[in-house]
Amino acid sequence: MGLVAICPYFRKESGGYTHCEVCRFKFKDAEMRNAFIKKYCASFEYKSCSICNEINYYYERKELGIVNETKSEEII
Repeated sequence: MGLVAICPYFRKESGGYTHCEVCRFKFKDAEMRNAFIKKYCASFEYKSCSICNEINYYYERKELGIVNETKSEEII
């Protein structure tokens, strides 16, 4: 039986990737993917997902007119 996405930022699954509004994930295996999808994308716990929280923060900033187009820092 398939899972139903509840997270408003979930987009699709294709080519072995899980796509949300701002990124795509490639999991190590189906078990890891299923655990993540069940825990976040297909439950009301999506609000605990750090990616979801960052998207929410982005939209809050946009609503307040705070536009911060700084360069992102390089991760080394």
